[in-house]
Amino acid sequence: MLCHQQRAGTRGRLLPPRRAKRDNVCAPETCRPRCYSSADSRPVTAGPLEWLPRTVSHAFVDCLLARLRGLSLLTLLAAGLATSAAASAADLLDLSYRPLAGKQQVNLQQRYHGQVLLVVNTASKCGYTPQYEGLEALQKQYAGKGFAVLGFPSNDFKGQEPGDEKQIQDFCTLTYGVKFPMFEKVHVTGAQATPLYQRLTAATGVAPAWNFHKYLVGRDGTVIAQFASKVTPDDPQLKAAIDKALAAPAAH
Repeated sequence: MLCHQQRAGTRGRLLPPRRAKRDNVCAPETCRPRCYSSADSRPVTAGPLEWLPRTVSHAFVDCLLARLRGLSLLTLLAAGLATSAAASAADLLDLSYRPLAGKQQVNLQQRYHGQVLLVVNTASKCGYTPQYEGLEALQKQYAGKGFAVLGFPSNDFKGQEPGDEKQIQDFCTLTYGVKFPMFEKVHVTGAQATPLYQRLTAATGVAPAWNFHKYLVGRDGTVIAQFASKVTPDDPQLKAAIDKALAAPAAH
């Protein structure tokens, strides 16, 4: 059914509403509100869609609005995921550990916020132990640019770090001149893994398979890459990744 508000002629006759001569669209100054049954294929001319062409159907308009609503939901979902990722990045380092042989705990997020970090599980009696020297060289080369190596001694692999923390500290200092930050002795794999290594493993899908596994953490607190034990500190691929991470804007 159609219902029209029609205009009266000069002699009392009902005249059809005047139309614009182009594009089958009502002229704004003469068009009047109208309503149609849902079965009518013509557009509703009252309200925000009143100037749509006749050829546009209700089904098309409904489809268009549904798509716009879908895009809005996708935008909100993407924003939510981005916020979640940012929160996860901030949580990664929000943990406290004692410096090696020390007593006062240090919150990693507060101490190293905005820096690029190379997190390494170390051992004193491993075939890769000489990497201490290369790690210290990285520390000296990049420390002024906002970079730090963080060492975490672990006895998880074949008992290759059996000493107590004071013994480990003396060995690292006297044998390799280590000055980069070393922290308390921890577990890095399995159910007993310390929370930091649980998070690093979850972020990359890769747990340390041996001593001197390396995780590179960006300025924003996200894990950028992980490197197997055999990758030496002077490996071009590792150094290129550090350079790229240091070139990123500092986190706020």
